[in-house]
Amino acid sequence: MLVEDDEYNCGEAHRWNSIADCHLKILILDFTAGQPISLMSERFEQVIQCLEYEVAHTANLNQSARPSGINLERGLAFWGLAVLLGENDLSARISLLALGGGWMMTIGNMRF
Repeated sequence: MLVEDDEYNCGEAHRWNSIADCHLKILILDFTAGQPISLMSERFEQVIQCLEYEVAHTANLNQSARPSGINLERGLAFWGLAVLLGENDLSARISLLALGGGWMMTIGNMRF
């Protein structure tokens, strides 16, 4: 639940960014250690979910539309990782994180 407290929302945005970063580092370590790719999907979804929470708190803090939560370079890396992990359903969520809430794009017959 989002609250109208700037200090709280700023802290929560940073908190969720740090948690996402930790999950991503663990995912990279698991991949490097040779863990089965099938076991990494849940961790990757946790990364995306944490970044979505960060963006929600940032938007509430700034009283604006959903900002971009990741840059396009990281967005492309996340799209590639989603394909590698067989998590193509995360593409729309990654697009929203990379482009922010005010953007709409079409790739093939898919609209984001």
